[in-house]
Amino acid sequence: TLSGFSSDKAGTKTVTVSYTENEITKTASFDVTVKEAPVVIPVDKTGLKEKLDEAKAIGPDGVTEGSYEKLQNAIQEAEGVYNDPNASQDAVNQQIQKLIGAISGLKPVLSGLEVSDPVKTEYAVGERLDTTGMTVTAQYSDGTTVTLASGQYTVSGFDSATAGEKQVTVSYTEGGVTKTTTQAITVTTINTTLNSNSWATIKAVSDA
Repeated sequence: TLSGFSSDKAGTKTVTVSYTENEITKTASFDVTVKEAPVVIPVDKTGLKEKLDEAKAIGPDGVTEGSYEKLQNAIQEAEGVYNDPNASQDAVNQQIQKLIGAISGLKPVLSGLEVSDPVKTEYAVGERLDTTGMTVTAQYSDGTTVTLASGQYTVSGFDSATAGEKQVTVSYTEGGVTKTTTQAITVTTINTTLNSNSWATIKAVSDA
């Protein structure tokens, strides 16, 4: 028989082994060590669940295809950790940060283009285009705007060969999306016919 063993508390325990034969009993003993049970801190996945819910509620509208794809990949990876019963707290925290990064990395879609303040909108026949002072502003799906540098957009459609009301087209492409807008200009013909009074005035000035 075995006696004396107890694992209720940590410490050294003496276990006694007894054997009886022909009414003679012999015993022997040995010591065993009972250690404190390791403290197991449960993994908290609450923050990961909240961030997953936030990420999955975001739709593809209004953001670029590439940034939305990155978010979906982050969601898939985070769900794998969330559903893993052996996931560590460090792994959980890492996925939370990845989701935060993917959400903040969503890029708005180019939604419009605006032209303002061109100095010159009236031209004579044969004149070249002058974009001095013209401001081109890109508009995005999240309501933000960015003023574009002259090399970022293209201007087309300018024609001063004939007089009339014309439209100049301004185009800008970003993330596979192209937006255009127009600026109205007027091309006029210079009157080269001078009447007799005009010639008289010119001659008087030249003779002076």
